[in-house]
Parts: sequence; C-alpha cells; structure tokens
Amino acid sequence: MPTRGLLAALLAALFVLSALAMALSDQILDHVLVVPPVPQDQLVLFGDESEGGNSEARLISAEQRHAQCVLRPTFAYPFCGFEVKLTPVPLKGLDLRSYHTLRLGLRYTGPSKTIRVLVLNAIAGYSKLGERESLKFNEIEFGVDQLRNHMVDIPLKALSVPPWWIKRRHVPPANSQTEFDNVVQIGINSGTVDPLGTHDFYIDKIEIIGQRISKETYYQAILGLWLVVGGLLMARWFWQMRQEVSRRKQREQELEAMNAILDRHSQALDQQRKTDPLTGLANRHGLEASLQRAFEEWEQHQEPVSLVIIDIDHFKRLNDTHGHLAGDAVLRGLSDVVRQHIREPQDFLARWGGEEFVVVCHGCKAPQAVALAEKIRKLIEESVFEGELRATASFGVAEIQPGQTLSTLFAAADAALYRAKREGRNRVVFAGASAGANTVPASV
Repeated sequence: MPTRGLLAALLAALFVLSALAMALSDQILDHVLVVPPVPQDQLVLFGDESEGGNSEARLISAEQRHAQCVLRPTFAYPFCGFEVKLTPVPLKGLDLRSYHTLRLGLRYTGPSKTIRVLVLNAIAGYSKLGERESLKFNEIEFGVDQLRNHMVDIPLKALSVPPWWIKRRHVPPANSQTEFDNVVQIGINSGTVDPLGTHDFYIDKIEIIGQRISKETYYQAILGLWLVVGGLLMARWFWQMRQEVSRRKQREQELEAMNAILDRHSQALDQQRKTDPLTGLANRHGLEASLQRAFEEWEQHQEPVSLVIIDIDHFKRLNDTHGHLAGDAVLRGLSDVVRQHIREPQDFLARWGGEEFVVVCHGCKAPQAVALAEKIRKLIEESVFEGELRATASFGVAEIQPGQTLSTLFAAADAALYRAKREGRNRVVFAGASAGANTVPASV
C-alpha cells in the first residue's frame, strides 16, 4: 500500500499534467476550416414557390453574402433563404465527421425572433442533382437573441433531421439521424413561424471547427494514470471503511440521504400540514408515513412495494408563458387524472413538491407499476386541462429489492426520473435491479 506522502506526490503531478492538457487542448486538438466568399453561381436562393407560395429570396451582394427574404402570405407557412455551396463540384462536399462546431458571423435585420441554420448533406445513390430536397436536411432553429456580437457557435451534435423531411422522403428510422460525411451546402433560412415582410441576412464569416485527433486519444494516457491512482485511493478507502463503518452509522447516513432527497424535491410545502391546499393530496408528511408503512410491510412480510415519481415536463416554461394560475390549473388537473386511475386503497398518491408527485404502490411489483405509469403517462398526454392547456410528464419507477432501504429505493426512482428527463421527457423509465434502467418511451 503506497504511503500517504507518495499518493499526494502522484496526485500533485497528475493535477499539473491535467491542467496543462486542459489549457493546451484547444491549440493542440482543434483546427479551423474557413469557408471563403464564393462566386455568385455558388449561392443558392430558394423560397416557397414549390409549395404554392410566392415568397422571394433576393441576392443583394454575393461578396458580402447578403441575401434578403420577402415573406408573403400566399403559403400557410411561408419561408425563404439562401445557401452557400462548399465546393464547386455538384453533390461532392466536405467530410465534417471530425468537426464539432459551426461558427457563423451572422447579422440579421427584420421582425423575426428566430433563425434556422441548415447543413445539407449529399447521400450517395440518393441525392439528385437539381433536387434540393433529396439532400439530407440537418438543421437547428435558435433565437435571434442568441447572437452575441453577431456571432454564434452551433455544435453539430445539436442539429437534427426535421420530421417533415423524414416523412416526405419516406426515410426509415435507421437512416433518420444526422449525417455530415458529405456536406455540400450551409444555409440560412427564415424561422418556422416568421412574421411577413422583409428579412435581411448577412453572413460575415463561416468557420467549421474540428479536431486533429480525438479527445479520447489525447486524454487516454492521463486518464490511465488517474485510474491507477484512483484505484489505489479507492482500495485504501474501502479498507478503512470496512474497519470503521457500523450498522448504526450506516442507518444514520441513509436517513440523512433520504431527508436530502425529500428536501430537494419539496419546494413550497408547509412542514406542519399533512394536506396540500392546491390539489387536496397528501403532502410530504403524509408521504413519509406511507413510505415507512410500506417499508415495514416489506421487512416483515416481503410484501412487494414499488415507487413512481412523476414530474411535469417544462413546468417552468408553462408558468412563464401562461402564468402561475395556468400552472395551478395543470397541477390540479394532473392530480385528478392520476387520482382517478390509481388503485385505491392500495396505492397512495402525494404531491411531493412543486410540479412533482409520488405514487406508493403497496403490494405491487415492477411490471404492474410500469404499466400503471405508462397508462397515466398516456392519459396526461391526451388530456386537455383548464384553459385548453396541455402537458406531458416524465416517470421514474423503482421496486424495492432485498437489502434495499427507503433511501436507496427513493434514490433509484429519482435516478430513473432524471434519466427520463435526459432521454427526451414524456416517458417512463424503470430502475432495474441489476441491469440498469429500462426506458418505456412515449408513443409517436
């Protein structure tokens, strides 16, 4: 076992190496591809004529890459824009798979609040000369306020293939991901719902930032050293823990962890009351009593217990857009939907805090709990709440396992919920006993 002094010296050396690697990573790894001004014949102007509209894109200056869009009301969703060809050879573009960021020097004047950026990729055997929609559309739409000093950095991984292109081109799911192996054009488009009138775009700069070598390779050696030292430290820590940890101390830590989780999710609840005044559901205190009772049943009779955590998606956005009264209406409506479809009296429903609810399913195994959560998810998605409001929710589900405690059960469900948020919201994620979390996605 290395001495404490040796471990400290190794950590200091690794810290210095890591700091140097981080400080020099941009200079060593990244390189910049600059797209120069192109001749007029390498600029593509387009409008909504193919859709029956009469919006018009005009080239004001090829040198300045200045285009003007005039949106007219003939088409239901008028659009226009212009694109810069990256190479003079038709359907032969640039391989940008090793690049990660598109940097635009972009100026805009007009009434729009959003701008769309297009990265068009030619597909061998599929894309056709003169047929713009046969190119794969990779796009992103962002607010005009995102321009900082007329500059914006767009991660290529943030782009997506628009659903309308997938549907119109009959693209199978396996080929619906973004592609950057043969990029032929980069364009600026009007927003999805732009005001009618005149929109001026100036592209001052087009830069594509990539990597000479992968960061994984660059950091592999340093990471390996960190793993060796980390392994030594972990071994020493586990050895000490085996000597020091007692059952009483472990129980105290578990209770502290559970209290931390409950405190984090209970934002506005009154600590002295047992009923939530907005929804009429039990609040945190009632939830604690139900959880304790369920855990005692599990310990004494091995009666299965599952936990479902429900979190309304984008609730802050709903409050900001429609006001807190609308948010309260959604909370009441959602609680009614859940309350009407749980099993009474076996299931216990509580408002945990803010936009979050908890269902304690007594005598319920994981498949039943997941099925219940998925049923409720669909009902919420299909519901129209007061004021014609709609909402979706994400679900984390966990079943108590042998050797588990209240805190670990709660943590498992909580982790599953956050995974549901990360994976796109409006879905059910189950925290499996051994194989990790399983996802039940929203129906398309």
